[in-house]
Amino acid sequence: MLLLQQHAYPASHKNSALRVSFLFYILMETKANKIPYPKHLISFIGQINLLKQRGMVFGDEPKALHLLQNISYYRLSGYWYPLLADKQQHIFKTGSTFETAYNIYKFDSELRKLIIAEIEKIEVEKVTVSETIPVEWLPKPKVSGFEDITYVETDDAPQNAVIDYTASLPIQDMELTLNMQDEQYSVYNKTYTLSTLTSNDRANLGKLGIELPEVGVAKTGTINLQNLIGTMQTNAGATVDNTFSLRVKANNRWSDETAAAKTYKVEVVKPEFSVKVDERNCWSREFTVDEVSITSGNAERLKENLVYQYYNGSEWVDCADRNNTKGRLQQFASRAEDISTKQYKVRALYRGAISSNEVTATLETPAQLPNSDMEEWQSVKLGRTSIFGGRADFYDFLPYKSGESDIWWATKNERSRDYSVSRIKITSAPCVSYTDDPSIVHGGNKSAFIYTSGHGGTYASTIDIIYPEGAFAGSLFIGKYKWSDNTEQLNPGHAFSKRPTSLVFWYKYIPKNTDSFKVYAELKNGNDIIASGTYIPAAISSETEWVKIELPLVYVDTPDVATDIFVQFLSTEKTSFVASDFDKKKKVSFPNMPNWEVHMGSRLYIDDISLVYDK
Repeated sequence: MLLLQQHAYPASHKNSALRVSFLFYILMETKANKIPYPKHLISFIGQINLLKQRGMVFGDEPKALHLLQNISYYRLSGYWYPLLADKQQHIFKTGSTFETAYNIYKFDSELRKLIIAEIEKIEVEKVTVSETIPVEWLPKPKVSGFEDITYVETDDAPQNAVIDYTASLPIQDMELTLNMQDEQYSVYNKTYTLSTLTSNDRANLGKLGIELPEVGVAKTGTINLQNLIGTMQTNAGATVDNTFSLRVKANNRWSDETAAAKTYKVEVVKPEFSVKVDERNCWSREFTVDEVSITSGNAERLKENLVYQYYNGSEWVDCADRNNTKGRLQQFASRAEDISTKQYKVRALYRGAISSNEVTATLETPAQLPNSDMEEWQSVKLGRTSIFGGRADFYDFLPYKSGESDIWWATKNERSRDYSVSRIKITSAPCVSYTDDPSIVHGGNKSAFIYTSGHGGTYASTIDIIYPEGAFAGSLFIGKYKWSDNTEQLNPGHAFSKRPTSLVFWYKYIPKNTDSFKVYAELKNGNDIIASGTYIPAAISSETEWVKIELPLVYVDTPDVATDIFVQFLSTEKTSFVASDFDKKKKVSFPNMPNWEVHMGSRLYIDDISLVYDK
């Protein structure tokens, strides 16, 4: 207290009531008499300069400026009052500092805090609120909850789906109102009053995952709607609004004085998902829908109750394979040729109520190779043999109709007719033709006749000599062929957009010695082979009866659509020969060319070619 005795406070701080009255009187008089106020505002820097002029010393001017801005000049003036030498002229004693005045201010502030704290301990008796004021005077209970929620059906439950309540005293009552458009929960719509809540009501709320407190137990709590919202649905995809309201009573007051409590809304919208069908997955007897693409909603929950469907013209049918297993694959039991409808609408359906977009799946229309029955041939007269050949007309045999512009099949007859010396029967003989001999034909009136040629390619110029170096397999194939300058120009394949699963043909084979023929088929997309198959029988000495072969076409994984097809029948799989592989100067009759002479190896008859579509 020694410091206080040395630095007495000014009279203006000793009598607050007198000061307030005096100021009020001055203000009223000033207003009544409109006395002009002579003083003007001084900036904080100006205040520092004024104090300097009066003799105050500043050790830290920036700090002093800060203190003047936050405490004020007149609040601090009472604490530099003892430092004045001339209180009328406000002149400071020599050596008076701003920091001394501020230290006096801090001391006074801390002392007041200590005194007040001790006075409270002595004079204030602790009592309960209920002993001093009525409970109705306590604040009314508070209810707060989530902002409106938009929930996508199947999505994860929102974490903030709660309504909180708090009160000063234990809860006396509660009203929870449910108004749900969700058809599965609308039966529970009503106001549940805590004070009259039945065991059945509490059980029903429990089914919804809602638990209400007991009366008079808790002051605070939460109504958790998370589990309920996580199971909400649209009405068959139509958006629904589900609303909840809560008001709480405590200390004889409701959180909302009217029954119109705040409403919390949950809007439930349908999940968004889509499907597509890749043309590569559309075959002649089946199609596969691409797995659903999910834009909104929980993918796993959606897929658990999702079916893929196609429209059969009258109703939507679940996609299923031939074993009736449901999935994204639809397989038809009918043969591809018997399926009249080739285009289907396709969709995905969730819980039998919410549909995706609709897309189109188009089956491939089966097609067969032209002249697959080997009935269409034409004989084209090319000329006559020389005088050394006996002057006989010779022909080429073309596996397509006269006047055909879209040509599919080709042969290597140009090569077998090549010669270096004289045009005789040997050098005028085709290696591929047809037979109309009823004893040889399989079906219809004609069959293809292919043999391994020991002549042609400039090597076979006489009837008595075989040049094995020039021998080659007779070939009937899809494509184009030209022999020029002793070189083959072969362009295999023809445009074809279907994807068969196998190639069927009938054959009869008469090998020279022991031999095997070869059949090769492939489907391409551009330059890429998407399917292929090869048939080479075991070496045999003779095949006297017609044999049916079904050659599977093996596709690559995820094959693309087809753009081209190539099929080739070779009379032998050999690529090099010896003289014993041939019957020299063998007599054979071609159409229009009886009693012809050829150097003949193995003979192959082909008939009734077909493509099978089993996928």
